Amino acid sequence: MAVEGTVEEAGSITRRLTLTFDDFVCEALGQRQLRHSGSPDRFVQLAAEYHLAELSSDRMTNAAPRLPGSGDGRPLDLQLTLPGREWDRLALEAKRQQISLEGVLEHATIRLLADLDAGRVTERLLRRAPRNGSSPPRKP
Repeated sequence: MAVEGTVEEAGSITRRLTLTFDDFVCEALGQRQLRHSGSPDRFVQLAAEYHLAELSSDRMTNAAPRLPGSGDGRPLDLQLTLPGREWDRLALEAKRQQISLEGVLEHATIRLLADLDAGRVTERLLRRAPRNGSSPPRKP
């Protein structure tokens, strides 16, 4: 799906995208939203940041799997706000893997859900994350 538009805000860029997830992932996102009073938008932003932080590792999950798509899935319209440099890194990763930006974000979302379920990431990460759509403060 295409990126609908961008708006720059204090070094960050907001984009509207449509990601497609199966029922299982949609249900998992809904459960996270109920548990943390967050939004799917914020969870996908967090997933993108987590994915970028993990790219320097040698984990097999860095690459999106090459699975035949069934074409089934529910579209999820999102508005994501990330620093411009993070959008650039996501775009480079999409190009490197020869998939769409949406494909990278879909994979990042599923990866974070799986890592949370496996205990690789603590629930505190989600609880500490700002809920106003901004990225957490970075150390200099």
